[in-house]
Amino acid sequence: DTETAMQERLVALQDLARSCPMGFEILSQSLGLAGLLLVKNKAYGNSAADPVRIFSRDLSADSGILVRMDDKLSRLRALEVGSPDWNATLWDLAGYIVLWFVKDQRERGDG
Repeated sequence: DTETAMQERLVALQDLARSCPMGFEILSQSLGLAGLLLVKNKAYGNSAADPVRIFSRDLSADSGILVRMDDKLSRLRALEVGSPDWNATLWDLAGYIVLWFVKDQRERGDG
């Protein structure tokens, strides 16, 4: 089942992390991003992949995610590198990139 497969995948990632110079730091940051996305998914539902389209009725889910990524890139240009807002915006951008791949995987039926 899916939960068992996920547990096996996490164990495999832990094993791999042990053999990498920055393995546990990479794993920790990746899990932090996953946690952020899960909290937001619980709070907002699938608004990135299935927007409610109140104001942007003609905008596809693909376009919506790409617009949000553009907004984050624009914001990064206006912020000081390494500032708390810059780091938070980078996390948001990374989240939208992950959501893009999740949406793409679902559309292809690979989920």
